[in-house]
Amino acid sequence: MARLPIDLHKLPGFCIPKLNGSDISDREMRYDNPGLRAFPMAALAALVDLMDVVRADLPAIATPTLVVHGRRDHTVPMEDSLELTGCLGSEVIERLWLEKSFHIVTLDVERAVAIDRAMRFVGRYAGWADAEGTPAGARAPSPDAPSVGNR
Repeated sequence: MARLPIDLHKLPGFCIPKLNGSDISDREMRYDNPGLRAFPMAALAALVDLMDVVRADLPAIATPTLVVHGRRDHTVPMEDSLELTGCLGSEVIERLWLEKSFHIVTLDVERAVAIDRAMRFVGRYAGWADAEGTPAGARAPSPDAPSVGNR
């Protein structure tokens, strides 16, 4: 936590208002999954502590990795996804950038794309997919699906 100018642990009851609103752009899903209007400082302190631990361990992650990020995410900047993929020790890193999604991509407008891509990715590396990486019962990607790149 040396990166922050204040000790967040000393402000456990304080909350930071979420000025950008919901983490879901899909109106129906936002209504069904309301979020907090403010972020508790104690939770932020714990998150920052965890980030420091995880960041140190990223080079040891050697398993195939799929990183999914919403381009309209106003909670975590896109640069953080790029930092993550740059620090991983894996030889196989695939990225899926969702053009219309906010932070909670599995509930947002491109959730079907995210879930389908994750199923294909896991199926391919778990060994229960066909030669194209398609798990049994999965549908083919639509022509307008966001692009996916390898490192």
